[in-house]
Amino acid sequence: MDYKTANLKLADREIGIIKRSGINNNEKIRHQRIAPVIAKYFDKGSILDVGCKIGSLFDVLKEYGFHDFYGVDLSPQLIDHLNERGYKGEVGDILRLKLPNEYDGVILSHVLEHCDNPKKAMDNIYSLLKLGGKVYLEVPWQKPQSGPSSGGHFTYFTSFNDLNQYLGDFRILWKQEQFPGPPRCISCVLQKSDRPKCAVDWY
Repeated sequence: MDYKTANLKLADREIGIIKRSGINNNEKIRHQRIAPVIAKYFDKGSILDVGCKIGSLFDVLKEYGFHDFYGVDLSPQLIDHLNERGYKGEVGDILRLKLPNEYDGVILSHVLEHCDNPKKAMDNIYSLLKLGGKVYLEVPWQKPQSGPSSGGHFTYFTSFNDLNQYLGDFRILWKQEQFPGPPRCISCVLQKSDRPKCAVDWY
């Protein structure tokens, strides 16, 4: 099964959960955890969330003074929900994403593991950022498996080094290899910069 088909099936399951009981509690906890990091490193400019689902992270980021949001997701149904909630967005594939604007910030939270070509995905994200723009990137810690996992994961990460090989010319501003779990995550803030990639501000 290709990654797009696998993830559209996951989206169908997600929509069913939202209709029955609202936003998943674990997702709410994750949004509350990552929003302060985004607020610390991002400017209050335009934000693109790839894999936005229904835009629930935007609700939290509003509390930190952000207001210019755009969402992209593979699922037309999730984008319909996003639009119904008053946010702008469109159906799109991270590997083929072409947008007319460049953004001050991009969020990739639990998206890259669903890609079968993470290097191409990150190169595409780089092209969508303004110079100086930031990316919040988070992936789950997961041991490699043969083929996609039941959660639709095609790429596996057990350390920041596993992630770093896909980051291309991004400058690393911050990284953390494990949050209190579950789930265990690898996270970082990246910048499109004309400074050397090795100039890391803080670990």
